[in-house]
Amino acid sequence: MKAADCTLFLAALPVALVAAPVRVARIGELDGQVEVQLHPFDAWRPAVRNLPLVERAWVRSGPGARVEMELDEGSAVRLTGDAICELSDYTRLSTGQRVTLLSLDHGVAYFTGEPDRRDSFILAVPGAQATVRGGTRVRLEASESVSQIAVIEGRVRFSSPVAELDVNEGQTARIENGNHPRFFLRREIAPFDSDRWSEQRDRALATSASSGHLPDLFFGLVDLDANGAWMQTEDLGAVWKPKMNSNWTPYRDGKWMWYDELGYSWVGNEPWGWLPFHYGRWMQTSNLGWVWLPGKGVVFKPGEVYWLREANVVGWGPLASGETWSAASLPRLYSRANTTLAHFTQDARVIAPVDPAEKLSTTAAVFVIAPPSPAWDSARFDAVRPVLRAGSTRVVPLLPGVTYEGMEAPPEPPAPDAPPIPPQPFAAADASAGPIAPVAEPPEAYYPAAVYTGIVVVNPPDRAAGTSGSGAGPARRPHLPVPHGDPPRPEPKPKDADAGKFSGSKTQQWRDRAEYDLYQSILNEHGSARRLSLLTNWKERYPASDFIQARNDLFIQTYSAVGKPEMVLAVGNEAIHADPQDFTAMYLMAMNVQKLPKPTADQLAAGQRAASGMLDNLDMFFATNQKPSNTSDVTWAEARTHAEALARTTIGWIALQEKDNQTAAREFTKVLRIAPNASSANGWPIDTAQVSAWLGAAMARGGAIRQVRVER
Repeated sequence: MKAADCTLFLAALPVALVAAPVRVARIGELDGQVEVQLHPFDAWRPAVRNLPLVERAWVRSGPGARVEMELDEGSAVRLTGDAICELSDYTRLSTGQRVTLLSLDHGVAYFTGEPDRRDSFILAVPGAQATVRGGTRVRLEASESVSQIAVIEGRVRFSSPVAELDVNEGQTARIENGNHPRFFLRREIAPFDSDRWSEQRDRALATSASSGHLPDLFFGLVDLDANGAWMQTEDLGAVWKPKMNSNWTPYRDGKWMWYDELGYSWVGNEPWGWLPFHYGRWMQTSNLGWVWLPGKGVVFKPGEVYWLREANVVGWGPLASGETWSAASLPRLYSRANTTLAHFTQDARVIAPVDPAEKLSTTAAVFVIAPPSPAWDSARFDAVRPVLRAGSTRVVPLLPGVTYEGMEAPPEPPAPDAPPIPPQPFAAADASAGPIAPVAEPPEAYYPAAVYTGIVVVNPPDRAAGTSGSGAGPARRPHLPVPHGDPPRPEPKPKDADAGKFSGSKTQQWRDRAEYDLYQSILNEHGSARRLSLLTNWKERYPASDFIQARNDLFIQTYSAVGKPEMVLAVGNEAIHADPQDFTAMYLMAMNVQKLPKPTADQLAAGQRAASGMLDNLDMFFATNQKPSNTSDVTWAEARTHAEALARTTIGWIALQEKDNQTAAREFTKVLRIAPNASSANGWPIDTAQVSAWLGAAMARGGAIRQVRVER
């Protein structure tokens, strides 16, 4: 595999080996009727303090209600009264950059925060959006007739279909929902009754004594100040002790909720129960009792516990600090007093502890990595939500101006109502002079809005890199930007004696300028549906293109992104036939075959070939001389482990479908050995909770694997 291929592999795969962890927000202070809908296929449920929120979650508040949401980089979002908002985009790129898009459908919302200079933070209301670039306090309002963005402190970049400008502290931008081409800029902010509440919350979150102990964590800090104390110990260092009675035990007062992105995640009932259950571990000391030791990382953990299972019962308890546990040994803190039990039914999405008075038997329990995951309901693919009035949850600049994905075509530019007003178009408003007049827009003039699309466009590998013979030449790409003249022509393709694909060198070149321009438009397209259309156009117009392999890889990645695993397998077969060492195709085929609801024998065989090809070529794919220069040795080694874990999981899953339980049990056991704590939240392409469930199924069918029995 060439260095260019490795670079693509590290940078392009959406859930690849170096994928960034899932970002999680939390429900903080709330009062009144507040509900959340975590996914389109979920029912609305009452919001509770410390509930994790993930990307695409909806939060709504009823009349007279209030709710505060804390984001992982320290920002706070609040709803008051009848309101609904969506955490539309909430991702972390592999570079560490955080991307946040909050959409307010209706009601009043407040935002307070200061994004890092690399982060992207956008607030959207019907007809407009505000890009936050520094320390800012903003009030958003969305009603049937108007949308308003008031800057209480700082400055935002305002964008609407007709203009883009900075809105400064003390100003309000207003847009009429029935007439988006018109907007108003007022040099004042009308007071709301809820302003005082939001300011009080800002003051409460502004300072925290715990921030000195947790310099890399930014939410839930104030809860620790009010409900416990920091202590310095000789053996454990700085620890935090909660104000709880001596009978209190971690992970007992609360429940586990299933998240497709995270697995079973703990929701603690304690008012301070956010950071101590998701960013560190608990220890039981002889003189202090239970204390919390903060973790060294900032990655959200659903819950650091050991699990045991028997028939219709599950149990759990805290893992010790520094302990690496894989269900093959006795946890250091395991005891009856530290273990909490619950009834468990298949496909349970909530696990709640039983009443302490109820005695459950665990005489035949065995340790497991996690309870079996709920079965995937294919009906979820058909679940839809009403489109927010703020627009699509993914904002895409289809044409200059603010337009939204899903529109068949952007609206035609409206005819101006009045000639432009040259000097000082944004004069200060005088309330005594009556309603402010709208600012007339210039004829046929639209201003492009800087909008983050949420999709990283990746360039496919150059199959023509290198020189003839066995020597590896410099990595090149076939799409170097050329503003004028003919499209670039890559170097000749080297002869590959091992693969037997070429009888000699072949020069790759564009058929004409139109093919090159079409290729460029594909790379610059952020919408998956539109990208598929362009790729199909390329294939139909240039069936014999010299860049078929690059095109196939783009097809595979796009089909994977839109959730069409059957097409990933079909196109992946073509790609591997043309290049038996196409790692991108192998990886995505191995990942997507598991997503097929009813795989055919041919599809299972294709997935098997892809996974086996990954294993057979791991040493070559991840050889030291293949490592990109900007990748560390540790990251490269982790990438190899990720790839091996995915390949073995796929082989085991296919064996399970074919009722080869011995092979399935063997492969799943190897996966749990090399990746005992893998989850999508940690950037893995597999989840050990799911692997454990499959292993249990293989064992139940006769797979020969030793179980570890829990002592009574």
